[in-house]
Amino acid sequence: MRFMPAKSTAPANNTAPHHKGLLPISVAMVIHNEEALLERALLSVWDLVDDIVVIHDGPCTDRSLEIAKKYGAHIFVQPHVGAPEPHRPLSFRKAKHNWILQMDADEYLQDDFRQQLQGMIQEDVSGFTVNWMEDNQGTITFNMVKEVLFRKDRVYFIGAPCEYVKPTAGNRPLEHRNVGLVNSAAVSNYASWAKYRRRYGQLATIQAEHYAMPFHEINLWNYAETGWDHNTQLKIDHPILLGVVGMNVKYLLQVVKRLLGFSTATTLTASFHLMWYNSFLYWKLFTLTKRI
Repeated sequence: MRFMPAKSTAPANNTAPHHKGLLPISVAMVIHNEEALLERALLSVWDLVDDIVVIHDGPCTDRSLEIAKKYGAHIFVQPHVGAPEPHRPLSFRKAKHNWILQMDADEYLQDDFRQQLQGMIQEDVSGFTVNWMEDNQGTITFNMVKEVLFRKDRVYFIGAPCEYVKPTAGNRPLEHRNVGLVNSAAVSNYASWAKYRRRYGQLATIQAEHYAMPFHEINLWNYAETGWDHNTQLKIDHPILLGVVGMNVKYLLQVVKRLLGFSTATTLTASFHLMWYNSFLYWKLFTLTKRI
């Protein structure tokens, strides 16, 4: 299927949308020069939500902030990091509402997600994972599940690449809802292996640098501990044995299950991408911490 814009029309230039009566949800976005994609993302949500927060990673050199302002977003420009996760705690703090819809500029809500959004936030849950889909020139396919809609007072977040929200002590894990958040593979080049390696090689390097830095320097949201969780710390301490080898065994098991016809949280392509990323990440961490 092809993306169909929200039935509402976009706001006039330099005119913030009227939020009266909309859902008490804050959209939290971290972007970096996304003028080619941002308007589609905002168009899929602006007529539904009451608050939009946009954090720009570093100085903006295109029309992204102009587009965000057109949709009434609250805009904050932060020093450049090269990854969205270190800025996410700030986006949660700036959000007006407890319910957070976390999106990237290259994502948009499918109609089923839009239609169920109101009912979802009425449930007594910590939040939801949804189907993360890929739009490759109009062909939409499942990739994996992703944590995107949650109550910010029931989750915590560690601001390092590839981290995701997790429930705080005493709260149930996020539930899954069979609705779609779509990523535009054709535009963001996930479908190109060479471009994937270049883009995600940079991200893995940033993640390794975060794993190597003192924990107190990492941006946090609602996290009461003074260090990484036990399992992550073990992989940081033993990047080859538990990082490269241990994690890739996990992904290989997912591949085997897929080949045998069982459903898993990731596709075969996504599993192989994760294996490459995981290997690059923990080898890079090993070189940073062992000084080879």
